[in-house]
Amino acid sequence: MADEAYKARMGWTLPFVSSHGTSFADSVLDLTPYGRQEDWEDSPPGWPQHPTYG
Repeated sequence: MADEAYKARMGWTLPFVSSHGTSFADSVLDLTPYGRQEDWEDSPPGWPQHPTYG
């Protein structure tokens, strides 16, 4: 498995896990300061009003 080879090459010893196929990434993005920057989300004054990532 390529992921395991990369993990070994980097010397990482922690378990290598994935959230693929789950809604975990969506729940995590909802908890970040800028959220997902959806049209329905309000951003506090001074925060970006548009996505800060491409």
